[in-house]
Amino acid sequence: MPDGISAQRARYLAGRRRARLAVHGLRALLLLSFFAGWELAARAGVIDPFIFSSPSRVMRTLMTMGVSGELTVHLLASLAETAAGFLLGTALGTLIAVMLWWSPFLARVLDPVLVVLNALPKTALGPIFIVWMGAGPGAIITMTLAISLIVTILDMHGGFTATDPE
Repeated sequence: MPDGISAQRARYLAGRRRARLAVHGLRALLLLSFFAGWELAARAGVIDPFIFSSPSRVMRTLMTMGVSGELTVHLLASLAETAAGFLLGTALGTLIAVMLWWSPFLARVLDPVLVVLNALPKTALGPIFIVWMGAGPGAIITMTLAISLIVTILDMHGGFTATDPE
């Protein structure tokens, strides 16, 4: 027995290892089955290639763009747009939270609106923003702003009101 553990403990640990390997193996098989089914459906024409490309085509495009450096350009642009939206959302959210802190009346008026907007799944707004603004920087910045704005307002206002005035 390794490291002086009992036979019962060794059997228990071996069973745990087998179970962990089975879980990881089945997860990998599930993932491979998903991609294989997707590839077969794309090649058979079951799914629209304009909407859902095949995994092999996605990988080819990813490799081509990675080698040419085009992928880096697009990733940096998306990162800059996301950072801009986050900074705008944080700045605007902080400003609105300060206004709500200064005006308890305004806070009472806007509280139900903020609660509803916070409950709204912001990612569901993505397609609306794309239709409204096009698939460009404006949609990405607006999406990031929408995700960060309400959370910033609620958290900052909560922090302001919870702070002892002394």
